[in-house]
Amino acid sequence: MGPDFLCIGAQKAGTTWLYECLRRHPDVWMPPIKEIHYFDRARGPEIRTLFVRSPQLRLWMRRRLSEAASDLGRHPSRAPWYVRAFAFPRNDNWYLSLFRPGAGRVSGDITPAYARLEAPEVEQVQRLLPGTKIIFLMRDPIERMWSQGAMFASRLGAADGKGIQENDLLEFLLHPTRLRNSAYDRALEIWESFFRPEQFFIGFYEDLKASPEGLLTDIYRFLSVSDDSAHARQLLGRKVNSRSYPPAPPFVRQALAKASYPTISRLHDRFHNEHTAAWLLNAKRALEGQRGD
Repeated sequence: MGPDFLCIGAQKAGTTWLYECLRRHPDVWMPPIKEIHYFDRARGPEIRTLFVRSPQLRLWMRRRLSEAASDLGRHPSRAPWYVRAFAFPRNDNWYLSLFRPGAGRVSGDITPAYARLEAPEVEQVQRLLPGTKIIFLMRDPIERMWSQGAMFASRLGAADGKGIQENDLLEFLLHPTRLRNSAYDRALEIWESFFRPEQFFIGFYEDLKASPEGLLTDIYRFLSVSDDSAHARQLLGRKVNSRSYPPAPPFVRQALAKASYPTISRLHDRFHNEHTAAWLLNAKRALEGQRGD
């Protein structure tokens, strides 16, 4: 029991698209809900989240239950799984029991928040799942953060960021949690201290945009499943769970570039590829007040 692989992030870097592709693969079993959030959340039954103080978490849980109810309308046989997922105490045995892929299939947990885990939490992952494979998809940190910021602004009726107070938008974007979502170098340093290099697949969102089938084939081969992507054909040419937003205002780009430049520089020193080079150029242009492409 237990997942054969984890996708630990990054948020807004194609993880929902990957989930939808994987759940259609005949050799892969994915949980009915995309993100399990075991290693980054409290251990009581998840249903208790409806009663926590945080309105954001309460809203998140209501949406989660609504999605589950919709799925159960189509797949009533999944009811026992949802009862276990939402109502049972969360411990290692509970987590492992959520993954029952059947003979000849692999299973996985795609929870982008795992990229924010600290070393003691990743050590716990390693103790429980020592042989698991790790997938990490990265995206230009400036673009990734603006994708989150634009969604926040759109909920306030200002998708272009112009109808909202600058301080409010920057406070949201530069919150430590959201900055950690883009601290890929930090995440890699922590995770790589507990897992072997051959256990990692590191991909780039830019490859998803340019050649989704190629990226998917590489991931399938990493997971040792059939690399035939015919089952995902309808997903290869479109984004999943994605919206189009106007470009970030200059003051936003400059603030995000200032916050993420050290991370981008370290990533380029490590990978030194066309993607990290473009990220670095994008950050330099933003700092100089130029609009990125």
